[in-house]
Amino acid sequence: MEILQSFNFLRVVRLIKVQHLVLRENNNAREYGGPNVRRQLIGALIKFFVVLFSFAGAYSTIENEFAPDSMIKRRNRKRLTIIDSLYFVATTVSTLGYGDLAPISIPGKFLVCFMIMFSLAIISDSLNQIVTLITSQSPFARDSYSPSGLAKHVVVCGKFDSTSMSEFLSEFFHPDHGSRDQMCHVIILGQDTPDLTMRALLDDERFFTHTKYLEGLVMMDKDLERARVEQAECVFILT
Repeated sequence: MEILQSFNFLRVVRLIKVQHLVLRENNNAREYGGPNVRRQLIGALIKFFVVLFSFAGAYSTIENEFAPDSMIKRRNRKRLTIIDSLYFVATTVSTLGYGDLAPISIPGKFLVCFMIMFSLAIISDSLNQIVTLITSQSPFARDSYSPSGLAKHVVVCGKFDSTSMSEFLSEFFHPDHGSRDQMCHVIILGQDTPDLTMRALLDDERFFTHTKYLEGLVMMDKDLERARVEQAECVFILT
């Protein structure tokens, strides 16, 4: 019974169910224009920490159960805790290997060999996936609009390109409509990452201080919240 209780660390594997739920929600999100990068990132992090804690629990259990007493006394080592094992696994997987902890038992040495080979295939892949997800998302998809003071804003969405948006902005900010400083900001909510022509338009000195482009979908509540649609004076839908 004590041996079975020592394998309680395997409960962390239950987090795999959470990962499956996250990925399922991520697949459903594709129906609205693409996977949610945040969900993918959470899924990758869950897989990484499940593997890390599983190896740490296995290492502490095997070393505490099978390490010879003579070797333990010779090295003056106390019973390994999960923190010690987690530290050992993290330093081993990261190839740092400070040498202050090392396996004593034969099963522990076999486990470390397997862990190193496994980490080269799985953990490295998870870390690469996490880095890729963080760097691949467009800054326009991470940005949001934050009203300042009493500034007002409108939201523009729908089907548009740089030409139609240029015509809209030129008309909206036309001098005949009053002082530019008193005009509200234009928040553009587009489904795609702006191309070079659209970015050049956004950097135009006539519109630069009064426009913001957000990459998102009008069907997603989180994107509407990023654009502060509920606080907008009005919403223009271009076709």
